[in-house]
Amino acid sequence: MNILKAIHYTLAFTLEMCMLVILGYYGFKSSSNPFLKYGLMILLPVLAGIAWGIWAAPKSETRLDAPALVVFKLAIFLVSAFLLYRTGVVQLSVWFAVLSVISVVAGFFLGH
Repeated sequence: MNILKAIHYTLAFTLEMCMLVILGYYGFKSSSNPFLKYGLMILLPVLAGIAWGIWAAPKSETRLDAPALVVFKLAIFLVSAFLLYRTGVVQLSVWFAVLSVISVVAGFFLGH
């Protein structure tokens, strides 16, 4: 069981970091205006990181309970996958969505 948890934690952390990169990439690709492009590239991951830190971080005092936490994680991961899809990186967005769902469901059953 410890090996499964270690694999899950590694996958979950990797997906969380990928989510931030995807949001920054989408922000960069979403506009031709340089101020908006770089502003969104910075702002989207920062806002997602703040939201994650408040509601989903394991040591957060305001962490959501199980059903709401699962919905929050799925929402933020699947929105990120959709935004990656919108940039034209279709195959990677599908892989990200599938791995995200697997990770969130596994986390629910492993008590993470």
